[in-house]
Amino acid sequence: MIDVIQNETKKIMFKCCKNYAAQKKVEVDKIQLVLGLTENGNTYTICEDYVPKEKYNIMQVLGVRIDFLGYSKIAPPFIAKSILRFSDKHKTHLSNTKVLCLPTKNEKGKDDMLLFVYSKNDYLETISFHDLFREEDIEPPKME
Repeated sequence: MIDVIQNETKKIMFKCCKNYAAQKKVEVDKIQLVLGLTENGNTYTICEDYVPKEKYNIMQVLGVRIDFLGYSKIAPPFIAKSILRFSDKHKTHLSNTKVLCLPTKNEKGKDDMLLFVYSKNDYLETISFHDLFREEDIEPPKME
Protein backbone atom coordinates (compact mmCIF):
# COMPACT_ATOMS: atom_id res chain seq x y z
CA MET A 1 0.00 0.00 0.00
CA ILE A 2 2.68 2.49 1.00
CA ASP A 3 4.65 1.79 -2.19
CA VAL A 4 1.58 2.70 -4.26
CA ILE A 5 1.14 5.96 -2.34
CA GLN A 6 4.83 6.84 -2.78
CA ASN A 7 4.84 6.08 -6.51
CA GLU A 8 1.55 7.82 -7.24
CA THR A 9 2.61 10.91 -5.29
CA LYS A 10 5.85 11.08 -7.25
CA LYS A 11 3.90 10.91 -10.53
CA ILE A 12 1.39 13.52 -9.37
CA MET A 13 4.09 15.95 -8.23
CA PHE A 14 6.01 15.58 -11.49
CA LYS A 15 2.84 16.06 -13.52
CA CYS A 16 1.94 19.16 -11.48
CA CYS A 17 5.33 20.73 -12.28
CA LYS A 18 5.15 19.59 -15.91
CA ASN A 19 1.67 21.10 -16.38
CA TYR A 20 2.75 24.40 -14.86
CA ALA A 21 5.86 24.44 -17.07
CA ALA A 22 3.76 23.81 -20.19
CA GLN A 23 1.32 26.55 -19.18
CA LYS A 24 4.17 29.05 -18.71
CA LYS A 25 6.14 27.72 -21.71
CA VAL A 26 9.28 26.93 -19.72
CA GLU A 27 11.25 23.72 -19.21
CA VAL A 28 10.04 21.52 -16.37
CA ASP A 29 13.48 21.62 -14.74
CA LYS A 30 12.86 25.34 -14.05
CA ILE A 31 9.83 24.50 -11.86
CA GLN A 32 9.72 23.43 -8.21
CA LEU A 33 6.91 22.41 -5.87
CA VAL A 34 7.29 23.38 -2.21
CA LEU A 35 5.30 21.57 0.48
CA GLY A 36 4.69 23.34 3.75
CA LEU A 37 2.46 23.35 6.80
CA THR A 38 0.81 26.18 8.71
CA GLU A 39 -1.78 26.33 11.46
CA ASN A 40 -4.36 26.38 8.62
CA GLY A 41 -3.08 23.14 7.07
CA ASN A 42 -0.89 22.04 4.19
CA THR A 43 0.53 24.55 1.73
CA TYR A 44 1.65 23.94 -1.83
CA THR A 45 3.67 26.58 -3.67
CA ILE A 46 4.80 26.47 -7.28
CA CYS A 47 8.15 28.14 -7.90
CA GLU A 48 9.98 29.06 -11.07
CA ASP A 49 13.76 29.15 -10.68
CA TYR A 50 13.17 28.96 -6.91
CA VAL A 51 11.00 32.09 -6.87
CA PRO A 52 7.50 31.49 -5.48
CA LYS A 53 4.92 32.11 -8.21
CA GLU A 54 1.58 30.56 -7.21
CA LYS A 55 -0.12 29.05 -4.20
CA TYR A 56 -1.93 25.84 -5.07
CA ASN A 57 -4.49 23.79 -3.22
CA ILE A 58 -4.38 20.00 -3.18
CA MET A 59 -6.83 19.73 -6.10
CA GLN A 60 -4.56 21.92 -8.25
CA VAL A 61 -1.57 19.77 -7.34
CA LEU A 62 -3.57 16.68 -8.27
CA GLY A 63 -4.67 18.36 -11.50
CA VAL A 64 -8.32 17.38 -11.05
CA ARG A 65 -11.65 19.04 -10.33
CA ILE A 66 -13.11 15.97 -8.65
CA ASP A 67 -10.90 13.54 -6.76
CA PHE A 68 -12.48 10.18 -7.49
CA LEU A 69 -9.44 8.27 -6.19
CA GLY A 70 -9.41 10.04 -2.81
CA TYR A 71 -5.81 11.24 -3.01
CA SER A 72 -6.82 14.64 -1.63
CA LYS A 73 -7.81 12.89 1.61
CA ILE A 74 -4.83 10.53 1.81
CA ALA A 75 -1.75 12.61 0.90
CA PRO A 76 -2.17 15.79 3.02
CA PRO A 77 -2.09 13.99 6.42
CA PHE A 78 1.05 12.09 5.33
CA ILE A 79 2.73 15.31 4.24
CA ALA A 80 1.69 17.11 7.44
CA LYS A 81 3.09 14.31 9.65
CA SER A 82 6.32 14.31 7.67
CA ILE A 83 6.82 18.05 7.98
CA LEU A 84 6.07 17.84 11.72
CA ARG A 85 8.63 15.03 12.00
CA PHE A 86 11.28 17.00 10.07
CA SER A 87 10.58 20.12 12.14
CA ASP A 88 11.03 18.13 15.37
CA LYS A 89 14.12 16.32 14.10
CA HIS A 90 15.89 19.53 13.08
CA LYS A 91 14.40 21.67 15.87
CA THR A 92 13.06 24.22 13.39
CA HIS A 93 9.90 26.27 13.51
CA LEU A 94 7.08 24.35 11.84
CA SER A 95 6.03 27.18 9.52
CA ASN A 96 9.64 27.48 8.25
CA THR A 97 10.07 23.76 7.55
CA LYS A 98 9.48 22.96 3.87
CA VAL A 99 9.99 20.09 1.47
CA LEU A 100 11.38 21.24 -1.88
CA CYS A 101 10.39 18.92 -4.74
CA LEU A 102 12.51 19.11 -7.89
CA PRO A 103 11.43 17.35 -11.08
CA THR A 104 14.23 15.36 -12.71
CA LYS A 105 14.94 12.18 -14.66
CA ASN A 106 16.32 9.08 -12.95
CA GLU A 107 19.22 7.00 -14.22
CA LYS A 108 16.81 5.09 -16.49
CA GLY A 109 15.49 8.32 -18.02
CA LYS A 110 12.12 8.12 -16.26
CA ASP A 111 10.35 11.03 -14.57
CA ASP A 112 11.44 11.39 -10.96
CA MET A 113 11.45 13.89 -8.11
CA LEU A 114 14.27 14.91 -5.80
CA LEU A 115 13.20 15.93 -2.29
CA PHE A 116 15.03 18.30 0.08
CA VAL A 117 14.07 19.54 3.54
CA TYR A 118 14.67 23.24 4.21
CA SER A 119 14.07 25.69 7.02
CA LYS A 120 13.64 29.14 5.55
CA ASN A 121 16.54 29.12 3.04
CA ASP A 122 18.76 26.71 4.99
CA TYR A 123 19.22 23.21 3.57
CA LEU A 124 18.65 20.52 6.21
CA GLU A 125 18.66 17.17 4.42
CA THR A 126 17.92 15.21 1.25
CA ILE A 127 15.05 12.76 1.63
CA SER A 128 13.33 10.07 -0.39
CA PHE A 129 9.65 9.29 -0.86
CA HIS A 130 10.21 6.52 1.66
CA ASP A 131 11.16 9.24 4.19
CA LEU A 132 8.20 11.41 3.20
CA PHE A 133 5.59 8.65 3.42
CA ARG A 134 6.10 6.06 6.13
CA GLU A 135 3.90 3.03 6.79
CA GLU A 136 3.35 4.08 10.41
CA ASP A 137 1.91 7.41 9.26
CA ILE A 138 -1.04 5.85 7.41
CA GLU A 139 -4.21 7.51 8.55
CA PRO A 140 -7.49 6.35 7.03
CA PRO A 141 -9.35 9.21 5.35
CA LYS A 142 -12.16 10.68 7.44
CA MET A 143 -15.62 10.06 6.04
CA GLU A 144 -17.79 13.15 5.94
